[in-house]
Amino acid sequence: MFYVYVIKSLPRNYVYVGITNNVDRRLSEHNSGYKKTTKPYAPFKLVLTESYTSRD
Repeated sequence: MFYVYVIKSLPRNYVYVGITNNVDRRLSEHNSGYKKTTKPYAPFKLVLTESYTSRD
């Protein structure tokens, strides 16, 4: 399964949309500053997830 997810920065007005096969791991990576693009906006809360059987 693949998941499209939307996260929102708690301290700033910033929303990020991504795709992953593990939402919990990915949210943890964003909140720990693992990703350079979202690091300045952490911490995040999960707003939405949608599941799909293929990445297409």
